[in-house]
Amino acid sequence: MEQQVVIRNPADIQWYGLNKDGSMAYSKYRLDGFPAYGRIKANAPITSFNMLQNEGILHIMADTASGMYYIKVEENGRDQQELRIVASTEARFPYLFFYKSVLYVCCIVTELEVTKLILKSLEAGLWSEKCIPLFGDEGTTVRLDDAVFTISNQGRLHGLFRYLNPLDECVLSCLEYDVEQDVRIERRLFALKQKNQRWHLGLDVDSLGMPHFVWTILSGGTAAYYYVNADREARSSMPLFINGNQDAAIPHFLFANELILVLFWGGDEQIEYVYSLNQGRTWSASGHVHFGNQSFLRMVQSIRKQSCVVSPEKMLGFHMPFFRPLEFIDLFNPLVGLGFSGSMVERLHWIKLQMEYLYRDYLQHTSQLRQEASDIALLNEAMEDQVRHLMREVDQLKEEEKNVLEQLKAVNEMKAEEPFSLRFIR
Repeated sequence: MEQQVVIRNPADIQWYGLNKDGSMAYSKYRLDGFPAYGRIKANAPITSFNMLQNEGILHIMADTASGMYYIKVEENGRDQQELRIVASTEARFPYLFFYKSVLYVCCIVTELEVTKLILKSLEAGLWSEKCIPLFGDEGTTVRLDDAVFTISNQGRLHGLFRYLNPLDECVLSCLEYDVEQDVRIERRLFALKQKNQRWHLGLDVDSLGMPHFVWTILSGGTAAYYYVNADREARSSMPLFINGNQDAAIPHFLFANELILVLFWGGDEQIEYVYSLNQGRTWSASGHVHFGNQSFLRMVQSIRKQSCVVSPEKMLGFHMPFFRPLEFIDLFNPLVGLGFSGSMVERLHWIKLQMEYLYRDYLQHTSQLRQEASDIALLNEAMEDQVRHLMREVDQLKEEEKNVLEQLKAVNEMKAEEPFSLRFIR
């Protein structure tokens, strides 16, 4: 699937992708003007990338044929800086994020039969580096096939990895790393001794920082779906029963309080889903949501901004070029047809959740309006202060002018009173 990054700003929508020549192409769409197009090039062709926008600067981790590069680009200027993070061509799976205003970049490198996560941070203009070994329990080299990352607002980096070990087992493992305390926890989640499968991995954290994992496997024309979280990990993964087409769909999480909604998207206009009302302990039967052919449903990478974190975020949404992510409020629309079970308790739970989201949306808009009114009041107050300051300066200038005029008058009077005579000498 084509890699796409969407950055949604108040003034425009920006789309980024890869050209065939390995450069990054971008297009910027405004509501009140024509779109703008351009390219970003690295020292070598880019094969994959991960990017953020923060304070008017684009931060890019680019996987190239000559190693892993960090690229910094000013949006409204031509200044571009590049730094090679890892020289090895074995570096893969780039990721980056900000935590407490510190930039972190990472990737996975396999050298000398050792797989490790390289994590570098940039603080106050200085780079520091940490190497985190992976898959040490296997005792020998593994073939890493897939990896996804996310960062919680509590500063814990989570990774989900799929690799093939020497026993020909396809293994799924996870990593939790505290970037402040330098503490790592690695766990094996799942293993399957079967080849020629097609996998899709899903990883996200809820508002409390708990990681949730889901994966789909297509093998022999049959698709299987599994879920696990930190609480369930010791009791093994839980299969999810999906009644959709037998294909390994891409999973996507939505969270609301204790509710977890997992969406499975197969690349068309239909979404299969299951949900849990109790943090993943039990799950509903599957259902499906169908969107119109003109919705242009797609999965993209966007940006998540929280109190401590700015990080990449997978988004499932619709429309092009003015992309909008799919949200819970869309699923409450009766025309969409999100199904319920016959339980009155479950129906009341959904209605309560809908009211909570409507109220939250109302609070968000009213808070934004209050902030705008406060900003205008502060601006008016600042302008009034400037006017008062200018009036004081005018009064001071008038007083100085008065003093100067009095001094000139005194000088003229002295000149008029002073006697003088002219004497001619032959």
